[in-house]
Amino acid sequence: MEDTLTQGAIRNLVAALILGGHLSIFICALLLGLVGPLKGTDLVQVVLIGSPILCVTAGAALRFVLEGHSDVWKGSSVTATFASVVILIPSALIASVLVMFYAIFKQINGFGPNELKVGLGAIETFFGIFIGMISDKLFGTTPRRPML
Repeated sequence: MEDTLTQGAIRNLVAALILGGHLSIFICALLLGLVGPLKGTDLVQVVLIGSPILCVTAGAALRFVLEGHSDVWKGSSVTATFASVVILIPSALIASVLVMFYAIFKQINGFGPNELKVGLGAIETFFGIFIGMISDKLFGTTPRRPML
């Protein structure tokens, strides 16, 4: 058994994390519209504000998954720091959005739709460049085995 972290293994883990997180955020947003305080245009605006960065990255991850894993080589070894950062940043983005959803669901300290929209905009802005860099590094080009 190999103890070395490879870019391919990290790519698979991050793809699953981002796709699962994106689906969870979408479902939670819809639930906020069904059983929570978001109605009508507030719900639509929240989904639109909370989607761009994760949606682009989820699209890249989905493209990677749909291409299949059999022709993707493991890639080079990566450091534990690289692995930690590319897992932690998307996890923090997903967790931040879910915490905002929880805050509006519970209406903590009068937290309402307007505060949610501002908060989601701030989260998307803060994480945007980091998630973009991770997406480009992991999913921008899919390394292939050389043809023999």
